[in-house]
Amino acid sequence: MVKILILIILLLPAVSGATDYYVAQSAAGTGDGLSYANRDDWATFNQATPTDNDNIFVAGTLTSTMTITADGTAAYINVYPCDTTYGASQNDVGLIIAVNFNGATWINLEGHIIDGTDGAVQGIMIQSAAGTSANIQIKDNTVRNADITGIQVGSDSATGVNTVIIDGNVVTGNDEEAIYSHNITNTLTIKNNIIYENGVAGQGDCIDTKPKISSLIIEDNECYNIDAAGAGTGISGIIAQSDGAIIRGNYLHDLEGGGGDSVVSSIKIFAGGYKDNSATFNENITDMKVYNNLVISDGTTYGIDFGANSSWTESGVDVWNNTFLGSPSSAHIRWNIQTNYMESVVLENNIIEIPTGSVMAYRFGNGVAVATALSESDYNDLYPIDGTGDDIFKVVGGSDYTFAEWKAAFNFDEVASIQTAHGLDGEYKPGSGDPVVDVGKDLSGSFTVDKDGVTRPQNGGSSLDYDMGAYEYNPGADPVPSGFQKLIGVTLCQGCTLQ
Repeated sequence: MVKILILIILLLPAVSGATDYYVAQSAAGTGDGLSYANRDDWATFNQATPTDNDNIFVAGTLTSTMTITADGTAAYINVYPCDTTYGASQNDVGLIIAVNFNGATWINLEGHIIDGTDGAVQGIMIQSAAGTSANIQIKDNTVRNADITGIQVGSDSATGVNTVIIDGNVVTGNDEEAIYSHNITNTLTIKNNIIYENGVAGQGDCIDTKPKISSLIIEDNECYNIDAAGAGTGISGIIAQSDGAIIRGNYLHDLEGGGGDSVVSSIKIFAGGYKDNSATFNENITDMKVYNNLVISDGTTYGIDFGANSSWTESGVDVWNNTFLGSPSSAHIRWNIQTNYMESVVLENNIIEIPTGSVMAYRFGNGVAVATALSESDYNDLYPIDGTGDDIFKVVGGSDYTFAEWKAAFNFDEVASIQTAHGLDGEYKPGSGDPVVDVGKDLSGSFTVDKDGVTRPQNGGSSLDYDMGAYEYNPGADPVPSGFQKLIGVTLCQGCTLQ
């Protein structure tokens, strides 16, 4: 793995026009960095000052540190690979970005292949000094085989990382979390990433985000096979702990990779309990949106898991138009209730397929009333695969409920909810005549598209015109599935030699 330190410092004014720079471990030719033949020494590249839309092309195996002196008013500085892979010395971080500037400049890291086989601790690490601002885009990279995290944003000592976009990366084979955030205080968007076979030697969460991110969006990611070795505990697909977070359009499937330790949750929503449980690091959750996700929880304990710690509370969580399939060992939805806090969750327009022989479609604990945790549940398809409908709702420490008893006891799922076998196709989409079509609640005040971006509603006309589940039936759609895999583009500089 290459050890790269990019330090952004406000020093010099921008100049007009964009320039391509070429850097390597050792200089060649004139060393002015303006062509591959005359590439600059990586360690002394700070003699140049990249400005608006300049490109830095990196060639060869690097072991030293580069400093980029950048003007804070530049629009974009791009860092592209000149070869197909980096080398690394033992215990080096793959790509370290240390930023210190006024936030006007964006650093774009695109197209890199970072392989930590030689012992890199992190694949890509973004950090910043306290009080500074960092605008970073990590786009279309392949990050694999790091000793700890694949992509990490922030750390205990780096609190100034603010605006980060992690987009279109393939993250695989890393020992612990694939994408991990810590001490982010502003905006974090994690989208379009393909994440699989992490947790090789430890905690293998696909996406683990800590509290107090003022704008957190996790969307359109695919995650699978995260328990590759079974060395971690409490593993989850997506973990969100920030108030106001949006989790939408993700595809989580086959998370249990057979490593020995079960994956606890496909999606985990949690308030409190981080670090010392103080207000410095934690916050109450009062608003969160979880919608248009496709969650197939074969082998996991829970599909979506709500919880809080100590005095922290969790409320205002809207769970809309998700499709929960598969056979979790315990329940598709769990509320881990404690007596000193309450939760209020809305479930609407979801398809929840109850596994054969399971008595747990919902699970509550510690003696707290069901109505404390769930404020509204309607317009859902709660379908028992075995067709019996007996005791499909379980209250731990209390009574079990059939569908009829659930409605009578709590007035839940009395409005437009059904227990009918869906007719989803091989891509988990409804077809013509499917019982989940045109029977959902109109949620256009909050969102107007499905997981594929198809406009909702397609066929309605009344107030009950959204379809249930992550996908809207679209009679004019191309039957060939778009799928979730995407071709990751790697930008190569002209005239570079592939290593």
